[in-house]
Amino acid sequence: MAERPVIVVLGMHRSGTSLLASVLHASGFSLGQNLYPPDIHNPAGYFEDRECMSIQERILETLGQPWHGEKGMLPFPPSWWKEERIRPLVQELEAWLGRRLAEEDGPWA
Repeated sequence: MAERPVIVVLGMHRSGTSLLASVLHASGFSLGQNLYPPDIHNPAGYFEDRECMSIQERILETLGQPWHGEKGMLPFPPSWWKEERIRPLVQELEAWLGRRLAEEDGPWA
């Protein structure tokens, strides 16, 4: 498999992730076809993958730290990704990443 640029944008809701992803998209990076559509809160669109965000939100919920709750910004427990209850979600995230890698032949974010 040929090497190609892959960029992962990480950040909390309303922290500028959509703006950064839109700049990457305008620079030629593919963002996939399953993006959140524009709405009243972000008329330009979100530029974020629905499936990836769904998995991330379920990880937060499982850890008892939903992004919209009072514990949403607390640090995660040490080695959280190794916890038995999280393992299926980590595997789901890995499968999503594998599909995205297989779908794209150029730079993507």
